[in-house]
Amino acid sequence: MHAVSRSYIPDQIPLEELLKLLKEPGASLYKTLEKLEHTPTTCQESLIADVPSKQENKELHLVENSNIPVIKIERKVFDQKQQLIEVYHLICRADCYQFEYKFHL
Repeated sequence: MHAVSRSYIPDQIPLEELLKLLKEPGASLYKTLEKLEHTPTTCQESLIADVPSKQENKELHLVENSNIPVIKIERKVFDQKQQLIEVYHLICRADCYQFEYKFHL
């Protein structure tokens, strides 16, 4: 395994309805949030290079005491009212990915 991700949705989103809509064919999280009147508009992201914890080693199937670094990304997504609608955590092996960012200035 090269990466582990987790997504958290705050309580102000109707979670039962969200889960029901996400089961529809072709559903995506952000399109479904739009249907629930929480249009994703901005995100804030932090990226950190680190040594994996014991738990991260296990989740990424790395050898114990591995010297392979990991990249930890935390993304916070906000809707049109600047309400937090998702917190996303990604941990991945640094030797398996190249990160590329594009920003409009």
